[in-house]
This record gives sequence, structure tokens and C-alpha cells, in this order.
Amino acid sequence: MKLAGALLVMAALSGCIVAAAVVVAAAVGVGTYLYIENELSYEYEATLDAAWGAVVGAAGDLSLKREGEKKDFQSGALESHMSDGRNVRVVCEKLGEKRTRVRVRVGDFQGEANRQASQTLHETIAKRMGLRAPSLPPPDHVGKDEIQKMYKAASEACYEASLKAAGKAGYKAEKVELKKDGSGSVSARSGERQLYVSLSAHQNRTRVVVQARGPGGADDLKKAAKAFHEALGSELKEEGEGPD
Repeated sequence: MKLAGALLVMAALSGCIVAAAVVVAAAVGVGTYLYIENELSYEYEATLDAAWGAVVGAAGDLSLKREGEKKDFQSGALESHMSDGRNVRVVCEKLGEKRTRVRVRVGDFQGEANRQASQTLHETIAKRMGLRAPSLPPPDHVGKDEIQKMYKAASEACYEASLKAAGKAGYKAEKVELKKDGSGSVSARSGERQLYVSLSAHQNRTRVVVQARGPGGADDLKKAAKAFHEALGSELKEEGEGPD
């Protein structure tokens, strides 16, 4: 039996502060929580089939409306949404015969409410397997630098404007995505500074959430996020609605 214990780790990864926590129960083994880009990931000591069955069961326990699912011998993905309309995506990835990574994403942007919902889903998944999920890292390490605004422009226009704004601000896009439902994301880097831009369509408007990660305090990171919104507004020729 592996030694039970708890370890809290905070590390910098690609300029993005990653909060990680480990809580070990006798039946679990060592696992690590990672919360980055609005996704809460945990590695369970369980087979892929066991983890997938727990995911599907947990979706029912939490009354999630399942919209699509796909599974093969190596991975599985479940799309659903909560009663309040927030989308939920769960991905299972086989790492070994008895080790599976489960990634949970709730909502369109990083924030404490979505983080807590992801935690609840992980706890329900673990409970179905007779295991114990770890505790979340402290909330003051997440979401302090995000600024969100609503724009009248369509999500496609906001997406294209985000790419242009990033380039003009000296950021190099590393990961970009635009989905058919109007949601999208842009991850860009300038030196040690990283920007994460999340977009979601809302009644003919687009919500854009910008977060900065890297060196500097919370005020400096918020200034970087605000500067990006200003550049985005300049591209769209509108200021956007939301806090300055």
C-alpha cells in the first residue's frame, strides 16, 4: 500500500502559473490536480473503462444533459451542459493499464464558480470508483488577472480581431480555436508573458475574457489584460461593455 500524504505545489509552466495540489488516500495512490486554461485535470489509479463508467455515472448523478460522447480503447470524451446552460466537457485519457487522466472543463472562461463545478464533478467521479479526489488549490491563485467585456461584434469577428490585436501587441499565437457554436480561444506569448483569450457567443454579442500570466504582480497582469482589450476594441471599432 502506498504512503498516504498531501502535497501542495505551485510552479511556473510556460509563463503560466499552475496551481497543483495532491491528496492521497489509501485506495488512490499519488495524483496531481492541475488547473490551467479553465481545465481541471487529475490522474486516477484506475483503468480507462472504470474511469469512463464513473464519468458517465457522475453525469447522471449531477443531472447533466448529455449531448454527445465518444470512446475507444485509448480515450473517451463526453459533451454535456449544466441546468444553468454552462457547457461541460470531460475527457478520459489512458496513461497505463491502471492509470487514467480525467480532464474536466466547465463554462467558457476561468473563474471560481467554474472551478468549483469542475471540482464537484471530479469528486463525484472519484466517489463512483470508491476513490478520493484531492482538494482544490487556494482560489487566490486563480482568476485574479482576468478582465471580461461584451462586444456587439460576432464571435468570428472578435476571433479575427483578437489574432490581429495579439500580433500588433507583439504576442505570437501558440494555440487558436474557433468552434461552430461561436466559442473560441487564443493563447499567445510575448517573452515570459502569456495571454489567454476566451470567446463565447451570447445573444448576438460576444463575451471576451482575457487573462495574463507571467512575471509581475496582479496589477501588472491586469494592466496587460486591459491593454489587450483596448487593442481588441480598436480593431473592432467599439469599446466593449464591462469594467475598465
